[in-house]
Amino acid sequence: MKKILIALPLLFCLGCQKGSAPGGSTDVLGSEDDPVVMVDANDSEMAAAEKQARESLDEFIKAMQNPEPNQSDFSVKHSFKDGEANEHMWITELTYDQGKFSGILGNEPALVRNISIGDTVTINRDQVEDWLYFEGEELIGGYTAKLLMSREAQ
Repeated sequence: MKKILIALPLLFCLGCQKGSAPGGSTDVLGSEDDPVVMVDANDSEMAAAEKQARESLDEFIKAMQNPEPNQSDFSVKHSFKDGEANEHMWITELTYDQGKFSGILGNEPALVRNISIGDTVTINRDQVEDWLYFEGEELIGGYTAKLLMSREAQ
């Protein structure tokens, strides 16, 4: 399952950057294995997906701290900044303690240069933009990822 941890989230466009692409996701940067989808900074659907993730974060924390045998690959998404660049990427191999998530950056940055895939990062609970885990083969959470996948399917 560990290979899926990186491969599946990346297929779900998990390194996402809010930029100036009008009307939702359009331009794709990065690689085929680790795409970066440009999303309008005023995208109301993306804002709603992030809100849904934040409102259900307690559900994620509860599952992460006491996972069922078929639950795995817990990740949270956070916005990383480097000057004017802003890239939304996933943090994997998580721990949670005293309101902070710590883990490993799971995406290869395409825009920001002050962090690299595999770096250890820590963020506050209120900095989480999305969360996900797998229950068997089923993706739980991943609200922004599901939105981007639905747009790609159109």
